[in-house]
Amino acid sequence: MLIISDVEFLTRQQKDILKRLLGRDTLTYEIKNVHGVKTFTPKCQVVFISNLAPEDIPIIAEDDAFMEKIIPVQYKETSTIKPEYQIPGLKTKLDVFVPEIMNWAALAPMRNIQFSIRALR
Repeated sequence: MLIISDVEFLTRQQKDILKRLLGRDTLTYEIKNVHGVKTFTPKCQVVFISNLAPEDIPIIAEDDAFMEKIIPVQYKETSTIKPEYQIPGLKTKLDVFVPEIMNWAALAPMRNIQFSIRALR
């Protein structure tokens, strides 16, 4: 599972990689100290978490192919986390784990990723 927040700050390069993940396109990767490049077809679940609807995020809304690959799940405004329960600086704390999460998502054994692939917005 790949969890992505702050979707409104995606760069074009990041969006293109996500589009390839969602489309199950072949991706390439390198393993340190091993010569050559390998390829794999991603089979993972991608979850986008955002306060904005995809059509309100220009980099997403302008790409019809990307929009077709996501399934909206909208929560009521009343389901937001109350300020007293929010964790200040959570994004900064989670950014420390991004490389490990990406490695897990890319190299997880197929038996760990058995279910359907979906992207939520």
